[in-house]
Amino acid sequence: MSRISIVIPMYNEARHIGRTLLAAQKAAHAANVECELIVVDNGSSDQGPQIARQFGAQVLVMPGLLIGALRNRGTAIASGEWLAFIDADVEMPEDWLTP
Repeated sequence: MSRISIVIPMYNEARHIGRTLLAAQKAAHAANVECELIVVDNGSSDQGPQIARQFGAQVLVMPGLLIGALRNRGTAIASGEWLAFIDADVEMPEDWLTP
């Protein structure tokens, strides 16, 4: 089975991150690929990191970095054959990863 790593930079996105991660998981399931979720948090003051962990994401907390650096930190720990970047407030369609 193929494996995709999805890197998601985040800052104070508690109201969105659960739906985003659920949509990513559903898309991976529909495409029959294993999904590694990596959330790189920029020092949020809300419950976003805790919510992301509840959805099975690996969470790195890296305050004070620009968005490109956050993505790079997530990429550095990614283990998938494929790599994708999404924003924390995006819900992908279920067929997003299906060829």
